[in-house]
Amino acid sequence: MPQTQLKRNYRKSENRDALISLLEKSKQPLTGSQILKTLQHKMIYIHKSTLYRSLFALKKEGLVREIGSGSNENYYIWNQQNKIFMLFKCQLCESRTLREIPTVTEKSIHHFSQGYQFKIDTIDLEITGTCSLCQK
Repeated sequence: MPQTQLKRNYRKSENRDALISLLEKSKQPLTGSQILKTLQHKMIYIHKSTLYRSLFALKKEGLVREIGSGSNENYYIWNQQNKIFMLFKCQLCESRTLREIPTVTEKSIHHFSQGYQFKIDTIDLEITGTCSLCQK
């Protein structure tokens, strides 16, 4: 059973509870496909469109963060985890690698933003370049 109470009155759903519980416990961001596979492994079957509607609703409530943009699948993470991620995207093969940013970089970003009197809610960086396989 998830620890989080939703702000809006959603209909009680075992699938939604399982999704919230999975995201709350996950240490790393997950793609929609990874979420579906994990839930299916736990014998919880949810349709892909239902999953994305639920993720959209949780994102709208500020409970889930979406990382990434573009044509490939995005990553989802529970918003209460104060982590910053970098998404490396290869412009040739379109592979994507997600890495957590070290604390030193996070502190630097927050220090820099204070100089501009800008309050940061979330930070996710997307870096486009060429992966090691495509460089060969």
